Order: sequence, then structure tokens, then C-alpha cells
Amino acid sequence: MSAFSSVFPAFRRSIVLLLLSVSTAVTTSGQSEGVLAYDEGRFGAAEELFEASYAAGEARGEAAAYLGRIHWERRDGKAAIKWLERAVAEAPNEAEYHYWLSNAYFNHIASVGLLKKGGLAKKGKSSAEDALSLDPSHAGARMSIIQYYAQAPRIAGGSMTKAREHAEILYTHHPRRGHEMMAMIHVRSEDFEAAAAEFERYVEAFPDDSDVLYKAGIYHQGRESYAQAFDYFERAVAANELALSAHYQLGRTAVLSNEQTQRGIAAYEFYLAQEVPDNLPSHASANWRLGMLFEQAGQLDAARAAYAAALQEEPEHEDARKALDLLDQK
Repeated sequence: MSAFSSVFPAFRRSIVLLLLSVSTAVTTSGQSEGVLAYDEGRFGAAEELFEASYAAGEARGEAAAYLGRIHWERRDGKAAIKWLERAVAEAPNEAEYHYWLSNAYFNHIASVGLLKKGGLAKKGKSSAEDALSLDPSHAGARMSIIQYYAQAPRIAGGSMTKAREHAEILYTHHPRRGHEMMAMIHVRSEDFEAAAAEFERYVEAFPDDSDVLYKAGIYHQGRESYAQAFDYFERAVAANELALSAHYQLGRTAVLSNEQTQRGIAAYEFYLAQEVPDNLPSHASANWRLGMLFEQAGQLDAARAAYAAALQEEPEHEDARKALDLLDQK
């Protein structure tokens, strides 16, 4: 794993997902439809609409920015960088585009060889600084800088002191993001007592926010504090019944802890009854984990059916295939 990767990938991912509701001007009906498709997770449809807008020369900066974000969601780092560099070239005074380019550089680090990592990190930091020079209150850019300082090795410019300084600035503009970043800094510093306390303060400040509760659950799940994780995920779905990530993680916590098996089964059954956007685990993944829970409950026929359902949706799902093969040997 790259030195610039987070200790808890799910925690890092959930932070970034909060920033996907960018407010930009929409000048054509095609782009309006593209933004809607993007927000709903229908990335294929969004891509077609924004490619048409870009080719027609309509708000090319915005079209390129969304195309870059679509490829970022697909983990196609090269394509994301290409489109976001175009967005910045088309609209150099848009802080948002510099921020997303920074995000693309940072996230592509894990996909390149050792000799290229440092160059991408420098580009990511520079793009985030460009965004902050245009908008000092930009939450995403400030978070990128914080993550750079917290995750980079010292020889490459990493500094927990600078990360904390930027987190304090972030608090003044965006308290929610400030809590998130300070918690991440504590995790990176392996000060888990301070991290847990930061999450408590975060939840106290936003007690009915399902995203905040979800993040607290992810932290405790990563620390194998399963009782706390169950509690936070339950509170997240109570605050928002359609908080699908929290339903999925309720089930996953049941798998990891080998506890509350029936609650985990119910969580996955709810998840499978919903239409899931592309940026969340697929129904196949949910069926695979559901099969694991049925095995825990001794319901082997139900487990077999869940694994088969996963393979029907994704024939190349290796985890489901292995699980079904092992079950058939019993």
C-alpha cells in the first residue's frame, strides 16, 4: 500500500464521498441531465451526455470536470487526470476543478511505480494549493492538503504538525470536515484514544446526521470495536432508512464479529431490495456476504442460494465462487 494511502480505506472513501455534490453552473439541458445522472450514480448515461457537450463546445470546463470525476469513480486514474487537466485548462479560475485534479493525482499514486509516486504527490499538492489560492475556504482542497501532510513520509514533505494546522483552519470554515480530518490525523498518529474522542465530539455536534454516524461506525469497525460499530450503524439507519452504506456495513460487521447474525441478514436483505448506485458495493457482493451470514446461522441451503445469486449477477466473483465450492465440500 502506498504511503499516501489511508490507514482505513473505507474511512477515506467515505470522506471523499461527502464531496461529490459540487455546485457548478449548468448551461444546457444536456448537462442538466448529465448532472442528474451523475448524482444518481448512472455514470454511463452521464458520460455520454457530457462527452456530447464537450464535443459540441458547450461549457467544456464543466463537461471535462464531470468526465474526470466519472473516471475517478471507475478508478481509471489516467483518464480522470486527462479530463481534469482539460477542465483546469478550460477554466483555470475554478477552484473546484483544481481540487478534483488534485484528488485524481493523489488517488492515482497507488497505481504507479515507485519512481512516479513522488511526482504525482507533488502535482496533487500543487493543485490543491492552487484551489486554496482561489478559494481559501474550499473544504476539499484543504482536506487534500491535510491528507498529503498526514500521509506522506517525512522525506517527501509529510508533517503531522502542518496537517493539524490546516485541520484547525478547516474547523473555522467547515466544522464537519474539521472533525473528520482531525480524526484521520489521530489515526495516522496511532493515537486511537484521541481518534475515538474526536468521533464522539463529531457525533455530539451532528447527532442526527447519518453520514456522521456512518463514519463513526467505520472507525470502530476498523478498530474491531464491534459493539460501538453496531451502535453507530444502527443509529445511522434510524436517522435515514435509505442510508444504504450503513445497511451494508451492519451486515459486514455481523460477518466480521460473528455476532448479531440475524440482524446482519436483515440488513443485507434490505440492501438487496434497493437499487444500488455504482459507487456502492454491488448486489453480488451483498449476496456473497449474505451467504456467509447464512452459513454462520447454519442455514446452508440459504447460503448456497445466496452464493449462487452472487455468481449469477457476477460470474467472475471469485469470493462467491470459492465460498460455494467450500460449502459444496461439506
